Amino acid sequence: MIKAIIFDVGGTLMNVKIEDILNDLARSLTVDPNSLNSLYREYKKDISETMVFERISSKGFATLIKKTFDLYISIDQIISVWKDLYPKSFPINIELVKFADKLKSNYKVGIVSSAMDIHYQLLEKDIYSHFDPVVISGEVGFIKPQKQIFEIVLKKLSLRSYECVFIDDRTENLSVPKQMGFHIIHFQNNKQLFKELKKLGIN
Repeated sequence: MIKAIIFDVGGTLMNVKIEDILNDLARSLTVDPNSLNSLYREYKKDISETMVFERISSKGFATLIKKTFDLYISIDQIISVWKDLYPKSFPINIELVKFADKLKSNYKVGIVSSAMDIHYQLLEKDIYSHFDPVVISGEVGFIKPQKQIFEIVLKKLSLRSYECVFIDDRTENLSVPKQMGFHIIHFQNNKQLFKELKKLGIN
């Protein structure tokens, strides 16, 4: 019996992916967007291959940006530019957030996201406050698809994997939870998601 539905954020609860945000950040900092995205992928890879507790933070990544691109502005200024982008860079999937609110009458509804601390700080009211538990990389030190981040959400829910559905727009994030026994759904759009949930008996 399914007791919890767990959502990804970027590309699912938000109609934008991290790559889009980084492209905007690159243009604002006048650096190459492809190079900034490559830097982020390497940053994620370093964390995902380090099987110890480690934080993924906006300050850490801003420090790396400054060093890599030899920027004259300070780390705090880079973060400030980053924050200023959020109102236009983060269109929220309002229909899906409202749907999640309705699910709470019968299910636990949570989040597992490979997000930095800055995401939570700026979107706590609009997205994260609607969910419990919220497990993000910037807080727990692990990143999808590391097994540990899924173990953390199960512990917070006090549930077993087969009692949970995990929804993500990236297929590479679905293989580990599938192996662990989660029901998984590859998110493509709201209509498709609602159909997939219905197949699992969730209306």
